Amino acid sequence: MNPRSLKNLLEKANFEFSDLGDGTAALISLDSGKIITLNELGTQVVESINKLDKSSYSEESLIEDLASELAGEYEKSIDEVTCDINNFISGLIKSLS
Repeated sequence: MNPRSLKNLLEKANFEFSDLGDGTAALISLDSGKIITLNELGTQVVESINKLDKSSYSEESLIEDLASELAGEYEKSIDEVTCDINNFISGLIKSLS
């Protein structure tokens, strides 16, 4: 699961991130007219991925730190949240490809 690949696909397809103010967000492409809505987990993942170039995080440490943070919030194990994050990234990459 490659966060940088997702970031590149979002940029290539000219998607804009729009925070909806309730913990959710939408990815909107004015080029294609495509709108992808994100739940709270998806919103947090995409926000973190958007910060990749602005931070010293590697892709692996980004997922590890995010999973650790979200595990407590969602009362799940770190392994479960890591799996959820990776599945989300894979699914979004698939829908954009």
